[in-house]
Amino acid sequence: MLRPTIVRKVTRLRGVRFASRSPFGLKEFGLRGPGSSDNAFPPDPAERERRRQERQERAPRSAPSFRRRDDDGDVERSSRYEERGFRPRFKSAGRSSRFDSKPTFNSRREVEGEPEWEPDFEPDFETIFKTAATSSSNAAFEPTERAPGVTGPPPATPPPRPQYVANTAPGQPDPSTFPLYRPEPEDRVPTEEEIMTKFPLDSKGLPSIAAIHKEAKTQIVEDAIRNVPEFDEEGLRAFYSSVVLSGAAEEVKQGLAQIEAPESHRHTSKYERARLFQELRARLEAPTDEQAEEGAPAPPSLIPTLPESTPAHIALTAALINLAPAEPRGPTTIPLGIVRKGEWQALLDSFAASGDATGAEVLLSTMERHGVLPTQGQLDQVVEVYAKLGDTAAVARLISDFENVGLEITDHHRDMLVSSYLNGPNGSSEAAISLLTASENISKPFPQSSYGVVLKHLTVSSPTTQVNSHSRALAWDLFAHMRFAAHPQPTRELYTIMINVCSDAREPQPERARDLWIEMTTEGDQIQPKREEFDAIIRALGSTKENYLEAYDLLGQMLGKHEEATLVPFEDSEIQRVISPWTPTIETFAALLEGTKRAGDLDRARWILNEVVDLSRAAAFAHTNSIKGPDAEMMAGVFQTYAAWNPPVTRKSVTRTNGEREEAAAEEAEADEDPTNIAEAEAEAESSTVGPQTSAEALAEAVVLFQQILKDTAAAREGPVSIIQHPFANVRLSRRLVNSYMSVQLKHAKSLADARTTFNETWAELAGSDTIPTSTATFTLRPNGWSYINVLDRCARGRLPTDDRAVAQEWGQEMFEAYRAWQPIALAALGNGPDRASARRRWLAGLAERQVEAAWSAGIRLAAIGEDNERGLALVKEFWGIYPPTAIRETYSPVLKPDLGVRMVDIAAVAEPEIPPHLLFDDVKVLHQHFVRDENWTAVKYLTFVATSYGKALETRRKWRIKGAGVSRELRKKREREGKLAAPRLRRGSLAAPVTSAAAPAAEEEED
Repeated sequence: MLRPTIVRKVTRLRGVRFASRSPFGLKEFGLRGPGSSDNAFPPDPAERERRRQERQERAPRSAPSFRRRDDDGDVERSSRYEERGFRPRFKSAGRSSRFDSKPTFNSRREVEGEPEWEPDFEPDFETIFKTAATSSSNAAFEPTERAPGVTGPPPATPPPRPQYVANTAPGQPDPSTFPLYRPEPEDRVPTEEEIMTKFPLDSKGLPSIAAIHKEAKTQIVEDAIRNVPEFDEEGLRAFYSSVVLSGAAEEVKQGLAQIEAPESHRHTSKYERARLFQELRARLEAPTDEQAEEGAPAPPSLIPTLPESTPAHIALTAALINLAPAEPRGPTTIPLGIVRKGEWQALLDSFAASGDATGAEVLLSTMERHGVLPTQGQLDQVVEVYAKLGDTAAVARLISDFENVGLEITDHHRDMLVSSYLNGPNGSSEAAISLLTASENISKPFPQSSYGVVLKHLTVSSPTTQVNSHSRALAWDLFAHMRFAAHPQPTRELYTIMINVCSDAREPQPERARDLWIEMTTEGDQIQPKREEFDAIIRALGSTKENYLEAYDLLGQMLGKHEEATLVPFEDSEIQRVISPWTPTIETFAALLEGTKRAGDLDRARWILNEVVDLSRAAAFAHTNSIKGPDAEMMAGVFQTYAAWNPPVTRKSVTRTNGEREEAAAEEAEADEDPTNIAEAEAEAESSTVGPQTSAEALAEAVVLFQQILKDTAAAREGPVSIIQHPFANVRLSRRLVNSYMSVQLKHAKSLADARTTFNETWAELAGSDTIPTSTATFTLRPNGWSYINVLDRCARGRLPTDDRAVAQEWGQEMFEAYRAWQPIALAALGNGPDRASARRRWLAGLAERQVEAAWSAGIRLAAIGEDNERGLALVKEFWGIYPPTAIRETYSPVLKPDLGVRMVDIAAVAEPEIPPHLLFDDVKVLHQHFVRDENWTAVKYLTFVATSYGKALETRRKWRIKGAGVSRELRKKREREGKLAAPRLRRGSLAAPVTSAAAPAAEEEED
């Protein structure tokens, strides 16, 4: 039996909600119930009288009455009920109404030969549910028994009365006569199991409010659609036909507009384009049906004869130009139908991928001649191509054309205009910032997304741009200026960009990132952070090993929000709890590794890797793409964490007896053997609940991981593989990944000779050597500057074991000579210019200014440690000849302050970027000490002179930067250049690029 408390709570809540929301109130019978809107605005007497007359004219009938039996057994009518308009309701034997089975209000109302009468209104639901809950069988819903002492035949059952349908127009058939009509199910008392299923108990033994509300809503919906008529096929067809034609005027014969499918902005892939081009080519070259029946020879191809090197999309476009009419077809004509929509999009995507904006415009005009109007997305795609090429004039021309033909100028168009200034051949952020400030001066500021385009350009490195300290300082100034001049409250995208700036490894600012996070989530229009914002703050806090533990607290908050957003009460299915705005991705876990690799926290790094592998396998099993397995960046972070980890147990901290030494030697000999089965080695590593305690154990885990990566990537190249069987199939082998793995070998290898052997074998295997046939022979990965620097730094360290000193000298000299031979070849291929694209390529290859310094200083120190002082002195002289101190002063360039009203950063306090390679005293300190020991005072004076010269040059450049030397001269040149260009000014409502005002006061000329 159910507890009385549970039943009372269920019936009370259900009764209250049904009574207040029942759609069948008293209003339809002329009475105003508690839920009727007539209570608040009652009609006037004239309106009430008009309604009464309409009802009498529509259905004239005698006023119903209500019968009851008096004490003598006589039946009398009550005029009191006649005035209220109550109507009789008969019980039907064939069809039971919802309230036909409830008990009567007076058991004495049944008399012999008299029908049972009851008031035609719905009683309170609370009474019904209390009666249903306290009954033990369905007998409670039967009519009441006859009064004792009453004899005679049972009362007659009159025919059923048609149900009232509120939405049925006069003259329409009764919905109960429709062929699809189904009688209502008979109500019955729910069993205890059914009630427990619908209303599960909570910890206090009571049903949950959520379950009761859900059941109440379900019952309300059922009551609302109870008397809705059902239509057959003809009725539905007539109904929708009347809806469609309701707005058309027959006298003017006005047609309805064509309903177009929504635009699809999905771009086709390379393989899809190849397939579509093949189908289009076959269609253009196929003979007609008449020619095929007559057996005539195939006609000449419609595709013109072009060189074999002509791309497919250009050849097909040329053929379509020849097939198109001479004049563009109007928008009301029918398209030719030669090319499908997907094929037009594939042609446009090919032009966009190749950067051919002119060809894309020609294709759009060809589409118009074929009777196909380009969509807004296709027009914007052409604008994006011009913006990537930096063609500002073409972008402005297209936007003006859009405005002339009545198309809406969106924020995306304004973003593309700003982007064209940044991507030009001589483009810089100065022109884009001038455009933004000029629009502020005419009280028409650009949207925040346009400011975000400039901020990303200043703070995020790309394959063609390299950010530096000056560009990041300018980004902070622009961010502050925007908040004071245009948009006081930044969007979540701008907050994310600036928090990411704080995570730069060269200038970490976790405190500023924390301030921005607090401001975003607590002040002003509080922004609910999502995955992108969490990833940014986690990466910023992981930029230093002092704050990286806070990142795990934020990860817990993120997972808590994800759990709240995806949790379905009383549901055990985990597949539904996958996607949400807070679902962690590979970027989230890669951001966590930023802190672990700086702190050497191997336990957390191993936990992150296990979580990613488990989540990727679960996602693959559920057929979702939330996580596709570890990538190259994440695995590089894992290997760097292994390299930064210091073992708690070392050889020096363990004292062994002779027997223990022999056992340890035997175990180490077995451990040195390569594992014959990688799966077995991985299973052994997973079975261990404790992380590695020694360098040998850490190195063994790293080797297993790297070998598994090679195995999975080789399987992925042969064909599609399952992420469940090959979790590292999405890792792309790169030099950064291999260098990270080799750093583990250099740190934890048993000896430097073993590390040297592994280094040579690994690079030979990945380079595709003819002598080592491997599955990775298609790769041509060879060492770069970072590879040489890691080895030179390891060999040039002091206090090496006696067994490693000879190997360090031999291997170090070998690698330095290889670096010196490789450096000029790489510089010639990458470019040695001052442009940002060349600087970015040099930094990725390990040939930036600071990397060159590290390589040469390691080579000089290595020669000094090996007691080859003369060779070290020769290297210093050679470095002086390649990178003289005068280059430090010659490469100085003034930085113009942007025309911003607010500045956050003083340019004089910013670290100086792009300083040429130089040597300071610490770089030649070991060699200097050896010459002092040998009393070679000439060499001592020369080394002192070299270090002092570089130091003086740096000091001079620093003074110039503080004083702003050359700024006035650059400003004068800029004004002259702008005067010669004579570009139009930015007017109100115009999108043309502004020009810096020539009436600005000239800055004072300063001494250079």
